[in-house]
Order: sequence, then structure tokens, then C-alpha cells
Amino acid sequence: MEEALYEIAPIRQFACLTISASNSEDTTIMTFRHLLEIHKLAHAIFTIINGSLQEKGFSLRQVC
Repeated sequence: MEEALYEIAPIRQFACLTISASNSEDTTIMTFRHLLEIHKLAHAIFTIINGSLQEKGFSLRQVC
């Protein structure tokens, strides 16, 4: 996820990040990731997104 925020301009724009992300932005991303892990939400989000993609004929194979 962090790499996508830096490498893909539309995702960076959606997240309101600049190309020269500061440490505070890095901390925000990691804090969010840790909260997903603590509350075991990554799998639930993956399932919802995969369901939406399957409706369009696409699918994800794993959560990173």
C-alpha cells in the first residue's frame, strides 16, 4: 500500500499526499496499517473489494 501511494499519482492525489512525503505522512500510513492489523480489518476489506471486483469480472488473489 505504501508503495502505491508513492508510485501511482491518482492514489497519491486521493490520499492528499505530495510526491515528497514527509515523515508525518509515513507515520500516518503506518498507523493506519497497524490499526487495520489490530482490529483484523484487512481481510474484511479484502473480501468487500474482491466482491466488487468479481461483479466486474476481476479478482484479487491475496492480501499483501
